[in-house]
Amino acid sequence: MNQILERIAKNAAALGTKHPDVNTMDNDLHYGRGHGGSWVDSFWVGMLYLAYAYSGDSTYLTYADGYQPFYRLRIKDTDAVCEAHGFMKLDHDTGFLFTLSQVARFKLTGDREARDMALRAADILAARFHEKGSFIRAWDTWKWDTNPAFIREKKGKTIIDSLMNLPLLMWAFGETNDSRYGDIAVRHADTVLRYMVRADGSTCHTFNFDPDTGEPIGEKTGQGYADDSCWSRGQSWAVYGFALLYAYTGEKRYQDAFLRVADYFWDHLTTVKVPVWDFAVLTDDTAPYKPWDSSAGCIAACGMLEMAAHLGTDGARYRARAAAILDHTTRLCATLGIAGAEPILLHGCGGPAYRREDPSRIKPGICDTPLLFGDYFYTEALMRMEKPDMVRFW
Repeated sequence: MNQILERIAKNAAALGTKHPDVNTMDNDLHYGRGHGGSWVDSFWVGMLYLAYAYSGDSTYLTYADGYQPFYRLRIKDTDAVCEAHGFMKLDHDTGFLFTLSQVARFKLTGDREARDMALRAADILAARFHEKGSFIRAWDTWKWDTNPAFIREKKGKTIIDSLMNLPLLMWAFGETNDSRYGDIAVRHADTVLRYMVRADGSTCHTFNFDPDTGEPIGEKTGQGYADDSCWSRGQSWAVYGFALLYAYTGEKRYQDAFLRVADYFWDHLTTVKVPVWDFAVLTDDTAPYKPWDSSAGCIAACGMLEMAAHLGTDGARYRARAAAILDHTTRLCATLGIAGAEPILLHGCGGPAYRREDPSRIKPGICDTPLLFGDYFYTEALMRMEKPDMVRFW
């Protein structure tokens, strides 16, 4: 933990108020410096808040303070602001962006402006709810979209990542006592549970509904090996997402869902407890390359640690599994012994590495790469292992 805290402090001093950009990392493992505007913009700031919560050292909080002007701009979310600054419009990932920045800040400092921004973000997320289909719509039409069928498909699409955005709504419900937030979160979670968790405990990446009627259409992947495969990071979002839903609601169906998806995740790890990018490639002889996704293991470890706190003596099994994942991740993926490196973990996979229909077409820059969210969840999991009662941002 001392090495991680030192790495965070060095990175913060080097970045100033820039956002780390793994897509332009140089050969010396230095992040590119970006202006932000995508779904990953909270993970670096979230690490600063984790470091402050863990250590009590206000230096980390001071570094985080420098990003507040960015979030004040980001929450405006107007077409003019987004166009002028190269931001994507806020979508279903609004929960990621403002839970780890503004909810975390409010919990740690009582900053009322942070609370107001987080509640505004919850309103933006809630406004994406499709009433007929009972789901939160994932993506908007992007300016580079040209296929009319895909543009229509997006209007009825939800994705497994959405489970990790629901804590923003549940926090808003608890903060305001406005049941609208909680109702939307629960209705969406139940839709995900019904259509996106398969009988064997695996999950699909996305699910399409008719955008007009809300009627279910079927599974689709954007990140995985195939529509019917199991993308490991998507599975990990379900592991942590259902654990958090149980923590908020106490509803047994979410605990049962956690047990199913978490056991599937664990059972599809090899003797090396770093997950492959998509579990389907483990048994497919036509898959030429089976890259790891270190981020998926860390996310799942966080979910296992969360649920372990609610399972009494039965929780020891999931805590031990989380410890094994983190041990292997540290041994095989951590950069803490590499002088000058800025990312903490290697061997992430942005996905999709390739598709079943064209396994020879491996996408450059996708595999075997650091990922900001991998660094965040690795740090969160290690801190929670050592300090189980540390403040939860989710």
